[in-house]
Amino acid sequence: MKDETRQVLEQGLVAGVIGHLVVAIVFAISNIVLGRPMLHTPALLGATLYYGLTDPAALEIRAAFVFAYNGTHLLVFMVFGIIGAWLSMIADRGWQLWYLATFFFLFIAFHIFGMVQLMALPVQTEYDVSDSIPLNMHIDYDSIANDIEKTNPGLLASAKTIDIAKIALRERRAELFPTVKFNSAYNFGRTSNAKVVNPEFQPIFSLNKGFNYGFTATIPILNGFNTRRLIRQAGLDLEYNQLAYATQRSRIELGINSSYKDYEYQKKALLLEEENISLAKENVFIALERFRQGVSTYLELREAQISLDSAYNRLIAARYNTKVAETELLRLKGTL
Repeated sequence: MKDETRQVLEQGLVAGVIGHLVVAIVFAISNIVLGRPMLHTPALLGATLYYGLTDPAALEIRAAFVFAYNGTHLLVFMVFGIIGAWLSMIADRGWQLWYLATFFFLFIAFHIFGMVQLMALPVQTEYDVSDSIPLNMHIDYDSIANDIEKTNPGLLASAKTIDIAKIALRERRAELFPTVKFNSAYNFGRTSNAKVVNPEFQPIFSLNKGFNYGFTATIPILNGFNTRRLIRQAGLDLEYNQLAYATQRSRIELGINSSYKDYEYQKKALLLEEENISLAKENVFIALERFRQGVSTYLELREAQISLDSAYNRLIAARYNTKVAETELLRLKGTL
């Protein structure tokens, strides 16, 4: 066996074993954290893949289930490890082979990520899907329009921006006043020399320590009117934010008016379609009785049934449009 082949096999097998152990440890820790037996995941996978288990709740942890899955898991990781070691070895022979190695490792990474996402889904997850569209038919205009500035996220963010601009304006105005600062420091210095070059001017030992404090007063007298310019700029920023708030509020109020009119129209259309359903059902009943008595033809009965189907489709569309209008009102209100 060539040295390169032996090196690839050794590196691949070692990498496969390490990968297998890492995944097994992660599964064990996850099971312990979730309050399940440490070997729950490998036993569940082994029983499902090789012993036909369909109900995870009926799982019994057995050595056969664990060894069946771990054996396959270890074999697959060894194969991938050998392939990865071989690609790493040949990647140095040309830049084209680097693409092949990179694609292989990305393929493994994405599939591991997908497996983790799949395993994160709880076992026996049940989904309750409603077979109808729930509607709120009693929304009034005042409940949406009143106190809109306290619930709408956009207006709340704009109001917070105005508050920040006011604080910035006060900070700029404060620059016109004198400022007083208190300064303090404690110094400690120690020098000890065994020998010095010039004993008359260089001490052998010195110690300096002490607490220093003081006040610093700054009085703005003239800085090229830069402070006043900054104050005017902060005032303009505040006015701009206030105008933006008023504009956004006007747009939201206009949207509420338009959405509420659409909501009322959709409610009326829904009531009309519900009445049409009753009439369509009555027409089908009459057509069926006429057909049984031999008065009408099958074509007339079929037309009545098609009319009933169309009425049901229009009713579903009307309920959906009403729900969309209701959702838009709640979005503008900020209570979704």
